[in-house]
Amino acid sequence: MPFVPQQAPANLDTDGLRKFTEDQYREIARAWAEVTDNAAALATKVAKAGDTMTGPLTLSGAPTVNLHAATKQYVDIRSAIKLVTFTFGLSGSGNQSITGIGFRPRYIQFQTGVAGGSVWASFGSSDVVTNGCVEILAGTGGQIYFQPGMAGIQRDGPASSYGLFTVASMDADGFTLTWTRVGTPTATCSVNATCFA
Repeated sequence: MPFVPQQAPANLDTDGLRKFTEDQYREIARAWAEVTDNAAALATKVAKAGDTMTGPLTLSGAPTVNLHAATKQYVDIRSAIKLVTFTFGLSGSGNQSITGIGFRPRYIQFQTGVAGGSVWASFGSSDVVTNGCVEILAGTGGQIYFQPGMAGIQRDGPASSYGLFTVASMDADGFTLTWTRVGTPTATCSVNATCFA
């Protein structure tokens, strides 16, 4: 049976009850506004469990551990490959700086030859720490030689006259080779270098 009040008790403080009810209403309204504001703020956050972003995300820098997020710039640079061609006169020795690569190479593959032709060529590589190449003698009775410790070698005429090189450094915009002359080579060596970022 439902409760039906017959009449208000004589000692009921209606002003106090009204004030209490208004205070409760204001507190509920304030709490609801806070919940609504928090819900709106949370709606703009990325969920840990996965989410879709509608705008760009700016990272503080390049990753420093394997599971860090990577910037587009970092990925573009790391996946860059550049082919450069240059020459070196085998009658000299010393350093040769190659610039204009656009990045600091991590690894380079080399192919050498002599303009106008030669029976000798080499294919080598370097990461600065390790230099190594394969030297090829073409023609009748062709032979292949492994040459550790050098990124490239180019013979000129007799087998005892040649120029060899190692990678001295990987630079911000290219690399530096150190050439060594052995015997009396005079040809100009042509080099193709494929640089990997």
